[in-house]
Amino acid sequence: MKYLVLFTVIIFIDGFTAYKVAESIHQIKYLKGLTDESWSFSLALANSDFYLVLVFGLSALITFELLLGHWLKVMDSRNSDSKYHKSQNELVHQKQIRAKLESEFADLNDEINLKKVDINNKIEEITKLKRSISQLESDLEHKRHSVQSTYEHHKFTFENITRINLVRVDNETFTFSIVYMLDRVSTFMRGWKDFLHEHFAVDIAIQKSRLADEQVLIWKSNNLQNLKEPTL
Repeated sequence: MKYLVLFTVIIFIDGFTAYKVAESIHQIKYLKGLTDESWSFSLALANSDFYLVLVFGLSALITFELLLGHWLKVMDSRNSDSKYHKSQNELVHQKQIRAKLESEFADLNDEINLKKVDINNKIEEITKLKRSISQLESDLEHKRHSVQSTYEHHKFTFENITRINLVRVDNETFTFSIVYMLDRVSTFMRGWKDFLHEHFAVDIAIQKSRLADEQVLIWKSNNLQNLKEPTL
């Protein structure tokens, strides 16, 4: 339908052009006196100039149309090739970008996995620490209870002993051990003897030793002088 309309328009334009050319040629001949017929449409159908212009015009238009169509096809083909190469280049570029993004995504996944492992390890450590803290708190509470029980027991025992001894003192029935007192006195005297020996006997022995050393030196010096003097 498109080509039919185009062909009709071309015939109409070329026919109108051929008609006007044939009319102009006939008018020139009429003015020169080469013909005495007035121009009419029936003369156009019998005029060879009309058909020549019509045929050559149609040939030129059809040739131009064919050349134009071929040129448009070539341009479309070139544009298609250019678009194809461009699309191929863009596709390669997109593939490169995709590969780069996939590599970065893989690196991010690896980093995320490492972080997850690290987080899990930290969670396990925190859990162990919580268990240790709970165990320590339990042990501390147990020891506190044990110390408190021991304290209460010793306190109770001491209070009972104190109460019993006070009752004995009040009733003058306090137990007195002579053997224990003699042992305490013996220990005191032994300590006192050691103290006196350390602070007095040692000092006296040092003084006596120093005096003995001085006497030895005096004796040596006197004997050496006597040995040096000649005998008469």
